[in-house]
Amino acid sequence: MTQTLKIDNQSQLEWLGTAGSLLFDHDYLFITKKGGEPFIEIQKSMLELNDFCVMLIKSVKSTAIDEQKNYNELLSLAFEEGMHTDEGWDKHQSLSMLAYSCEDFGRIFAPASAVLMLYGTLIRSLHSIAMYYGEQKCKQYDSIKERAGAELPPLRELLESICGRKIDVFDHPQVNALITNQARYLRNKFIHGEWNVVEKALVGVNIRNCFIAVSFIFSELELFFDEPKGIKLA
Repeated sequence: MTQTLKIDNQSQLEWLGTAGSLLFDHDYLFITKKGGEPFIEIQKSMLELNDFCVMLIKSVKSTAIDEQKNYNELLSLAFEEGMHTDEGWDKHQSLSMLAYSCEDFGRIFAPASAVLMLYGTLIRSLHSIAMYYGEQKCKQYDSIKERAGAELPPLRELLESICGRKIDVFDHPQVNALITNQARYLRNKFIHGEWNVVEKALVGVNIRNCFIAVSFIFSELELFFDEPKGIKLA
């Protein structure tokens, strides 16, 4: 590796919008230095995902506040009505027992979704790099239908076979901590519906640093490959 993974003490993602396409560098998002395929598309995907996550998190926070206010008002009205009618009491019981809490949106679903989509973008992008620089080997890889277990190790092997050298960015301790362990672990628990485990695992998760780790992987991989479809070995 020729670059340094710099962990950010901030935790929030920042909206970039269309202006993000004009950036030559960024604190936590991958910005292509060579401007070649498939890294242009990867940059666009990371910018798009970043802005979607910002929009998702802000929208969830705003909606949760409004819905909590709405719930409190409905519960109060039903309680008052329930003092005089059975229908009012039934409404109060239904609200108390059946209404879900929007707190789960911001505490579990939104942050977990952001991590899952980031991990998915990483896997998809690694595959696109392999397909662009080693189409034949990538097709052989894709032909193996029964591929159980972790996605990163076989993709790493595929990329290394294409470029003819070891790609040690995947061995970086912070990459392992943030992506191999944290992000993949959350993904697995989330898709199996283990919400209590996901909630506990999200404590201390810094989504911005997860973006940094994924962007670092792409920055390192870009150093291995040159246009047009040639391999940089020196």
